[in-house]
Amino acid sequence: MLQQRQQTFSEPVESIWVGDTSPGPASIRPLQRQRAQPMSAEEDVENETLLSDSAVLSPEQMRAAVLMMGSENDPVRRAALFSLVLASLTPENAESAVFALRDSPGKNRDQVRVLLRAWGQIDGARAVESMTGITGEMFANIGGKKGKKDKVRGSEIFQVISGWASADSEAAATFVSSFELQDGRAFYTQALVDGLLVKGVEHAVKYVQDLSADDSQRRRCIASIAEEVMKQGSARALDWADQLSDDLRHDAYASIMSSLAIEAPEEALAMIDDFPKDTQKNIVSRALDQWTKRDPLAASEYLAQMVDSPVKDQAVGKFAMELAREDPEAAAAWATTIGNDKVRQKALNQVTRSWLKADRAAAEVWLESNPVATDEPQGKFKRNGKSAKVKRQRERRS
Repeated sequence: MLQQRQQTFSEPVESIWVGDTSPGPASIRPLQRQRAQPMSAEEDVENETLLSDSAVLSPEQMRAAVLMMGSENDPVRRAALFSLVLASLTPENAESAVFALRDSPGKNRDQVRVLLRAWGQIDGARAVESMTGITGEMFANIGGKKGKKDKVRGSEIFQVISGWASADSEAAATFVSSFELQDGRAFYTQALVDGLLVKGVEHAVKYVQDLSADDSQRRRCIASIAEEVMKQGSARALDWADQLSDDLRHDAYASIMSSLAIEAPEEALAMIDDFPKDTQKNIVSRALDQWTKRDPLAASEYLAQMVDSPVKDQAVGKFAMELAREDPEAAAAWATTIGNDKVRQKALNQVTRSWLKADRAAAEVWLESNPVATDEPQGKFKRNGKSAKVKRQRERRS
């Protein structure tokens, strides 16, 4: 036994178990592990039958198995044992497994999420009931914005519903639609779509398509689906969006291009003319934000060749506000070129505010020689860096 505990992991996973040593999962018997501390009495419960492929684990046995897994120091062995825990999960012992792992010490958050999804797959309704501690009509009261513990519990229920939807989407959808509170229904609708994506993109799209046209979740859900399709590349994602119905296509395009603008701003900007004006503004904003951080010179060259338009004004404003962190004087100069008064003043206010904090003397000199920066009364900067609005508020208080 001592020799077996001291063996290296060069042997098959099955050989770290005592009992029948013939290869294959069916031979797996009680685990003998390397451990820093001796097993406690609680961990040793029903040790002779833990995680046996031929036996159905009781809740007590499953709890002991999870605690044993949690005490394993070797991360590779622990991962192998976690796979066996998942394979041994049943509607009867899942709750014990989840709460044993959830309450055990160590960094096991990812494993808890996976276990919650697995529980949702085999018994979603019971899992949600157990995680909330309530039943029936009271389900409508969960999912709101409460304290930290409530948020943690909400994220756990998210995983359960996601797993439930991947196994029984109709039952999961019925449950989500029963929420009376908009916050709860919105949060778990996202979980539902997340689970449907496991079955396939087309399943998730069909669900979103069937939502009411005025449901605010349609946009968020289609954005989540688009993000999943984007993993196959922007070209594949755009081809997919082309096939959507008119009411979903616009939001899909917006999500895809927003992601592309962050990942590859030059590529996104090259396609900007193919999209509606409101989508163009979003693309430009995101693209310039990233591009200015990576290569401000290239970003400025792109802006210089743009035709004057509301989209260009938004782009220059975004560029100036981002550039102000590194070169406020150049940023202020760019901001003054914006054609739209409101957009120009907003950019100048943000640029000069940042500049005054970083180098007040230089900023005041620039403001003195550039009265255009104080054209807008509501955002007007005095040379001391205070706005006229703030000054008036102080005068009223005095």
